[in-house]
Amino acid sequence: MKFQNKTGVISLLQQYYVLPILLYTTLGFIIYYILYATQIVTAIPAHETLLKWDATFYASIKDNNYSFVPNSACNAGFLPLFPYWWKATGFNALGISILNGLVYFLSLCCLCKQLKPDILHLGLFMSLPFMFFLITPLSESAFFLFGVMMIYGIKQNKKVYIFTGIFLASLTRASALFILPAAIGMSLMLTPVISSVRNVNWREILLIYLAPVLLGVLLVSVLQFVQTGNFFAYYQTQSVAWGRKFGWPVLPMGRATEVWATRLSYFNFWLGCFVSVAGLACLVRWLLHKPLTISNYTLFAIIYLVMSFFSVVFFNPEWFYDQKIGYNATYLNGINRYMQATPFALIVVLWIFSLPKFKPVYFIPLLIGTYLVWLCVYPVFYKHIQYTLEMSIVTGFLLAYWLYHYYRWKPVGYLIIIGSFILQGLMFNNFMTGIMVD
Repeated sequence: MKFQNKTGVISLLQQYYVLPILLYTTLGFIIYYILYATQIVTAIPAHETLLKWDATFYASIKDNNYSFVPNSACNAGFLPLFPYWWKATGFNALGISILNGLVYFLSLCCLCKQLKPDILHLGLFMSLPFMFFLITPLSESAFFLFGVMMIYGIKQNKKVYIFTGIFLASLTRASALFILPAAIGMSLMLTPVISSVRNVNWREILLIYLAPVLLGVLLVSVLQFVQTGNFFAYYQTQSVAWGRKFGWPVLPMGRATEVWATRLSYFNFWLGCFVSVAGLACLVRWLLHKPLTISNYTLFAIIYLVMSFFSVVFFNPEWFYDQKIGYNATYLNGINRYMQATPFALIVVLWIFSLPKFKPVYFIPLLIGTYLVWLCVYPVFYKHIQYTLEMSIVTGFLLAYWLYHYYRWKPVGYLIIIGSFILQGLMFNNFMTGIMVD
């Protein structure tokens, strides 16, 4: 009996990928400790170092409820679930960060049980440079949990989990709004184009996907009205104070922050372009009456990331001033969190590495396409060898992933994981020392 119980526990741990996730987490901590011991990074997690950037707004909601100041950045531009959950715990910034890390760990275990990823590919996801947001006093960890609930519901066709996950997500992050186009796209494109409008279960879309989003938006608006007297406090703060309203992108899009954070923002811009091309390919295939060969939750994840990318490109202000060019351009604010610190990113990573190995000749159009993308974010990269080398570093990151995709050499994959964890440590240090890495 004791042997059977022991076997059952081991089997359960294997099903939930507990050991691989624990090992990768430990690796991340060891790498950060080495960086700190060698004084490459200088910050250690503490209440003072973690209470930075958006965390200060969440803390102000936790301590003083909502306040609205017209035409000014204020805490009305954030959603309530995470700060009030934080308030209920009674923790400081370090305590809630540890709890967020635990929520992320358990959520990822549940997600892995559903997706059954290759262990190396799981490491490629966990080591992404901006996954550290999940262990900070921010709402990413809660949104990750609710995203896992949605994925489980979609995969297992359990509507209660879908509804609950979407509702809670809509109280956590505004990106929950992207769930609706993802749901509609998933429902339409998995049925033949001729009969899609007739065969799609619009009642399910309205009741299971739209209703929880609307309910969440309504509750946030009512809460802010009670506390600030303004029913539209969230929208006005986002659109006026931070410039988050629709506008055509002004090239070159870019960042004004620490050099590595800027380069990695370009990396995520490339990823957004790649996912957008993948989404467009799915749309074209569907319109040409060709069946899609991906799962419903994979299609959902692709469309969700496309919408996240579009929100950065089309709903960001022209705050970025490029000294080399001499005018303001669209600022890539939020692209790092939106494209990486989400469960939908893991689905897309697994989908990419499930694709057949592409032929070596495909490296040429990939490289050409990459440099066309660089023209959108750094159009002077070809004018001076220094600029070219700066962008070649980012291209080198991409090339490492491409080589692993083609050859599937595990040593290359694990080297990418180690290198990515190093970058993750540098970005975490930037966050704690007050450098914008969002």
